[in-house]
Amino acid sequence: MSEWQVVRLRDICDSVDYGLTASASKSEVGPKFLRITDIVGSNFDWSQVPHVAATSSQAEKYKLRHGDIVIARTGATTGRSKWIADPPDAVFASYLVRLKVNEKINSRFVGYLLKSPQFTKYVAGVLGDKSAQPNASASTLTAAKLSLPSERAIQDTIADILGTLDDKIAVNNRILTTADDTVRAIYAMFQRNITGQLRIDEIGALVKETVSVAQLGDSEKYIGLEHMPRRQMWLPRWDTSSAVTSAKARFSAGDILFGKLRPYFHKVGLAPVDGVASTDILVVRPKNKHFRGWLLAALSSDEVVAHASAVGDGTRMPRAKWADLAKFEIPWPGEQKAQEFEWLTASLARKAESSISENRSLSRLRDTLLPKLVSGEIKIRDAEKVAEDAV
Repeated sequence: MSEWQVVRLRDICDSVDYGLTASASKSEVGPKFLRITDIVGSNFDWSQVPHVAATSSQAEKYKLRHGDIVIARTGATTGRSKWIADPPDAVFASYLVRLKVNEKINSRFVGYLLKSPQFTKYVAGVLGDKSAQPNASASTLTAAKLSLPSERAIQDTIADILGTLDDKIAVNNRILTTADDTVRAIYAMFQRNITGQLRIDEIGALVKETVSVAQLGDSEKYIGLEHMPRRQMWLPRWDTSSAVTSAKARFSAGDILFGKLRPYFHKVGLAPVDGVASTDILVVRPKNKHFRGWLLAALSSDEVVAHASAVGDGTRMPRAKWADLAKFEIPWPGEQKAQEFEWLTASLARKAESSISENRSLSRLRDTLLPKLVSGEIKIRDAEKVAEDAV
């Protein structure tokens, strides 16, 4: 087996930098602006990352390039990291630290090391039990001692094994994005020459069933706003209800979840499973299953989200109310066309749900193999076989 060496993270980096201090822009002007909130989920998507109005010198100084690594340095997710692959024009925010790994070391391998117990235990140790906002400086984060193979070829192979799984996950994520775009495009096409309209509550009803903590089991599926991607109608993430401490809203697979808190975040999606949701989410059920697709596309449309944002109670953290959504009028193609639209949408939903299911399996496999590979616990040839069988 290859020799392994212990190094400090900073000693294998050519540079360690803090990011740009700025606020994200609501308009699509300037480079993408990568923040902590963008890297903490399991389904990273550049289309969900906002832009920032950066000067040309800032855009160059903070530019993200292939192979860079960013690490969160403050908040509950301190130490969480992301290896950057083929980014669009993008810069990174001030609460992230950017690492440029020396070319003699495989940066993707280092990216996986930073997700292993070697690094996560180190971060937990330096943070301790701080009662205030957790944080760690760049110098503290990069003082971590890491064990890695001396041979670059071994680093490459391990990165390739784990990367094969992550690359397949990325392909599936693109399928979700394409399916979402397709539904929106077909919805727009069906609206051509439509003169009819109806109120949302004519085809959708609010589900008012709530579940108390005492009624919840630990294994219930739970979806909060933090699990819902922006402007994507497929919901790839959920947690269990084990940590839930308050009453939640019951939903069933096929219901539509509409994020009512700060609705301009555009969090609307089709529930792929039965479960419970945050009370900051409206649960809407189609009155006729044949109109589910039209209701989904309408509730997820820019027009409905803009309306919900405009009429929401509160200025700093507006909340949409079902009464305001229910009476909003949407285009209506007639029952036959709406049913045709449902057939198309249902087919895309099945593909999306298949991709979501596969991604959850691939993520579990990657998370199982990762600590064993970067510690030398499992033979590389055995891990290669497992990964090949999975994809």
